[in-house]
Amino acid sequence: MVVLVGITAPITSFLCLGLLDAGQLNDFKNSLLSGLAFVEGGKPLLFVLVVDAALMLFAAVNTAYVGCIGLCTTMAKQGNLPAFFLRRWAHKYPFMQGYPYVCFMFMAICALMIVLLPGQVDNLGQVYGMAFLAVMCSFCFGVLMLRIKMPLKVERSPYKTKWTFPFKGYQLPIPPAIGLATLLFCEIVLLFSAEGARGLGFQILGVILIVMCFYRMGVLEGRLRELPDLRLGMGKFASMEEIPETLPIYVLCTGGAKARSLATMLIKLLEREEPGPKEIVIFHAEEESARRGMMHELLQRVVSQQIGPSFKNHDIVLTTKILPDTLVDGLIYLKKAHPFKKVFIGTGTDPETAERYARDLESNLGVPVENIGRPTLIDTKTTK
Repeated sequence: MVVLVGITAPITSFLCLGLLDAGQLNDFKNSLLSGLAFVEGGKPLLFVLVVDAALMLFAAVNTAYVGCIGLCTTMAKQGNLPAFFLRRWAHKYPFMQGYPYVCFMFMAICALMIVLLPGQVDNLGQVYGMAFLAVMCSFCFGVLMLRIKMPLKVERSPYKTKWTFPFKGYQLPIPPAIGLATLLFCEIVLLFSAEGARGLGFQILGVILIVMCFYRMGVLEGRLRELPDLRLGMGKFASMEEIPETLPIYVLCTGGAKARSLATMLIKLLEREEPGPKEIVIFHAEEESARRGMMHELLQRVVSQQIGPSFKNHDIVLTTKILPDTLVDGLIYLKKAHPFKKVFIGTGTDPETAERYARDLESNLGVPVENIGRPTLIDTKTTK
């Protein structure tokens, strides 16, 4: 198709320039092909040309939809767009094959742009041309990079050209190199010639990049917040490939200095009061920005090297999680991602203040909060 368009488009242009005189070229400067059809064949040929152009417009619009669907699904697979873009109507209605949800959103966005930018259809068309050329340039550049980044994959492929040229020890294919140079030249010409569309195109590109950047940052932040920093399976969980997510969860809040003693005390307490498999999350909130990052490695080392070996025969899961928030905000976020049954905190040097803090946490979290830093706590539980 590319070869056919590359041959017929120049021939059509030369026919218009050769068969129309200067006055006709000026009269039909915005529709040379229609003018040529009207001059050479009158209204019948003009009607045929308009019908053919309408059919070609349907094909062009379909190409745009196919391109948008391919780009959006690829970006969704790479995590740059929500996984929702991978959904198809066939997942819900099997008789409707194809038609991913993204095509309707693309249609809505195109219609909205026409409404919000009245009289800018020509500029929008040029913006589409810029975007299409940029995509084709990226495609050709990607084919070249395959030879550099994935040479073994290229060697196994049955579809590779033998027309290559040497470049820094690599054999790069000639067709995509020619295509990249040609398309890049066309892109530069269009950028410099379409002054009205250039600004609009950069604005649309800027909005897309900002939205995608914030989405990507949000996904990354969500993963950092929701995924555990360390998760160790003890006992029967040590040999499992995937640790179950349905275990009852208990949270121990510690500043790190007494993590080992508090965790040991809590595990022994829970083994008596709540026998059976369970998950214990050792949580630390880094409220001071100047100290952020200091506890991350320390807490993981304490859990993996000191606490874990002491309870290797117990059916528990030890998890560490550090969040750069206040203790209340961090626990609220942790509860959304991993609902827990109870929270334990250390008493510190002031038991009364710790008790008031525990009641405040209970009112914010909606789960029981218990002080575990008192040495007599276990003895009291035992005698009851």
